[in-house]
Amino acid sequence: MSSIKRIESGKIYHYTSKDSVFGIIENRSLHLRNIEHMNDTNELKYLNNYLQSYKKRNFISTKIVSNILQEVERIIAYYDVFVFSTSSNKDSKTLWERYTKPKYDGYNIGFSIHKVRELFKRYEITEGNGNNILFFEDGEILYSELEKQKIVDENIKAYIFHHTTNQEDHNYNTNLMRTYLYLYSIFFKGFKKWSEEKEYRFAFFVEKEYAKRIKQTKKIDNKIITYISICLQDKDIKHPFEEIVIGSRNDYENDIIALRKLLDTKPYYKELRNNISKSIIQKK
Repeated sequence: MSSIKRIESGKIYHYTSKDSVFGIIENRSLHLRNIEHMNDTNELKYLNNYLQSYKKRNFISTKIVSNILQEVERIIAYYDVFVFSTSSNKDSKTLWERYTKPKYDGYNIGFSIHKVRELFKRYEITEGNGNNILFFEDGEILYSELEKQKIVDENIKAYIFHHTTNQEDHNYNTNLMRTYLYLYSIFFKGFKKWSEEKEYRFAFFVEKEYAKRIKQTKKIDNKIITYISICLQDKDIKHPFEEIVIGSRNDYENDIIALRKLLDTKPYYKELRNNISKSIIQKK
């Protein structure tokens, strides 16, 4: 069955503001936003529209379409999703323009994808009965309609094929189908125009009752944002930072002095002070 593509090694990059980078270093933590605050939260709408077209093309019953949507809605009602977005593109004009304010005036942190994944896995929680309270997945965002359709089609076909009178098997395959469809949909981007971002996404699925205990709020651009905080300090795992890139509009000489001064107070990040560079992308 098709699945989301993962990068197993190398670096990924997070574009953000100067203040955010200083906050990450100072507090040794990453903030993962609730996906409701992202610009592409159309997973259920996409599935709904596509399933309706699938029904017409393949002559499956309205009842089967309704059953699949109900199952996906059930799992959506069970989890809150928090996202950390990165890119495989180290120095992108598009990303400097979209995610730094003013444009080209932010920073870009390079992470070891292996270390991020290793750190995030430490936060997973599974009950004795196998129920996932918190788990995470990571992968490349899908922009291609054909790729998204292939994943949805294969899950629908598997659901129909395993639709059996054996209640135990039916429950198992229904749970599997809805989990896959929901999980994959988090990695669907609504518009092909976003493909230049080459987004690589980390998604935390948090059982809603548990999420109430750990989520926090902050105000950004006059909007209240819900997030969870992931600590970057672990005695058994080295922090995941590899480098920092400073946007081209910044006062590079003064910024690098301020950044190194902060890093010198944080022995945890000591080696980063020699891995700071300036973006070569210039504002036109």
